[in-house]
Amino acid sequence: MLISNKNISSQNLFHVGINIHQWAKVAPYFKDIAPTLLAQEQPDSLFVLLDVLLINLPLELTSVLYITEDALSTEFFEIWCCLLEEIKSHPLWTVAQNVLLNRNFSETSVIGKWQLQEKNLTYLLTMFLLSCPEEIYQPLNEHLRSQIYQLREVDKLPPLMRQEVVSLKEQMLALQNLF
Repeated sequence: MLISNKNISSQNLFHVGINIHQWAKVAPYFKDIAPTLLAQEQPDSLFVLLDVLLINLPLELTSVLYITEDALSTEFFEIWCCLLEEIKSHPLWTVAQNVLLNRNFSETSVIGKWQLQEKNLTYLLTMFLLSCPEEIYQPLNEHLRSQIYQLREVDKLPPLMRQEVVSLKEQMLALQNLF
């Protein structure tokens, strides 16, 4: 099922593909699990924040958040390339890249499995950090929370990225409202 707003262009390439049973397993991660972990761990940097979030991801999330890049028509290939450049220029892309390169995730871990199935995982994780429900970041110390909120300001994102983030946020919010 793809949840989208009629006003959002069909050019969106990042999606929440979900069934109710998968979301029922993923929803507690956003509402309870991740905020509790962040309250306990009290990360002091974006790197540690992402590391804590990644090592505790539910396996179901790897099949919930995806990119429709494989079936790109020639028409959208140029848009796709521009979108990847916009994402790569965002500071959270560098953080995601550093975590994936500097942390040795086993192939049996959620992230290890996700790395094997998703060649654009750094881009996907960047979009995840920008789009996931804001409540996840509430337990952070004031400095880090302010930093992540500034990085997540939709109005400051480049146009293609903004469209994708808005669409993902709407999809996640619609699913969160189910529970």
